[in-house]
Amino acid sequence: MKRTVFISRNLGAKSIFREQMSARGWSVIGRSMVQFRSVEIAEIPKADWYFFYSPRGVQHLFAQHDVKGKFATIGARTAAALDPFEKSAHFIGTGHPGSTAASFQQILRADETVCFVQALRSRRSVMQLLSPEISTTELIVYQNELDGKRLPEADYLVFTSPLNVDGFLQHNVITPRQRVFSIGPTTTAHLEQRGIRVHATASQPDEIALAKMVLEAT
Repeated sequence: MKRTVFISRNLGAKSIFREQMSARGWSVIGRSMVQFRSVEIAEIPKADWYFFYSPRGVQHLFAQHDVKGKFATIGARTAAALDPFEKSAHFIGTGHPGSTAASFQQILRADETVCFVQALRSRRSVMQLLSPEISTTELIVYQNELDGKRLPEADYLVFTSPLNVDGFLQHNVITPRQRVFSIGPTTTAHLEQRGIRVHATASQPDEIALAKMVLEAT
């Protein structure tokens, strides 16, 4: 019987997740449960570092302003989003807030300031883990709104953010027979807070790790 997997991400034609799952005979439903819109940026805060939580933060900032400084990212996927703007990351995190914050703090000088480029409803997952002695500012460059819809029932569910969990649950119910997977610890914690058992959490927040996680569970 053909298995179906849902992932809360709009998958492009070259999606590694879609490619790997389809190659093994899986049916893939890829749809984000969140909508994104740019926020007009009136002024860029002065900072030594600009920290990006997501590729969208990179895109929405540089679409409006050419910022100078040192750039830090939560992970490799976000770092790669700097390439089209001819920028490069001076620090690349692990993709997980805890270990990223710990490593990032080690390279910061006492007199340096960090501007966190983020969404309107950001969880501030890295910023809140830094020492209070570190000077930080925030720059909102886009807003995210729930955009859930009723979907065909899938055997496996892969969630890529807490907001996507909320958007999915607006119009869908998770049944006991479905296996639920998460992209990282923040999303896992959110699922568990909503009373949903998480079968596994990805080792890395990328499509290769997501596909491997689901396939190893079968």
